[in-house]
Amino acid sequence: MAKRPSSRTSQDTGVESPPTTPTEATAPETSMESASGTEATKSTAITAVAVAVEGLKEGASQARKAAGEFVPALARTLSKVVYTGSYGITYGLVFGGLMIGSLIPKDSALAKGMCDGADSAVKDFTRRENERAALAASEEGMATT
Repeated sequence: MAKRPSSRTSQDTGVESPPTTPTEATAPETSMESASGTEATKSTAITAVAVAVEGLKEGASQARKAAGEFVPALARTLSKVVYTGSYGITYGLVFGGLMIGSLIPKDSALAKGMCDGADSAVKDFTRRENERAALAASEEGMATT
């Protein structure tokens, strides 16, 4: 009479495990099955390393691209800050000066002194700039000889 496979109940979980035959329970692995399992493990590891390396290359490429976009954006932002700051300062100085100038009577000694002082400042500034240009030109001429 054929022996019927027995089913066992796990005492920890109370779940009945599937029946096993004596040959299934004690069947040893063959060396070919073991070798193919090792090859599959090696193949999986190599694939994982290849995917990781590809990911690193892609990440580095994206980082370079982001850095290349960051520098021009920063330069534009700094340029806007400098423009806005210089505009505000200049506007405030000129507008304030015009407002104060409009309060001074035209034919007064104060108005005449301010106009003469401004004219002298412009002449001095122009003279100094001409002297600097002449000095730079003479130094350049000496360097070429």
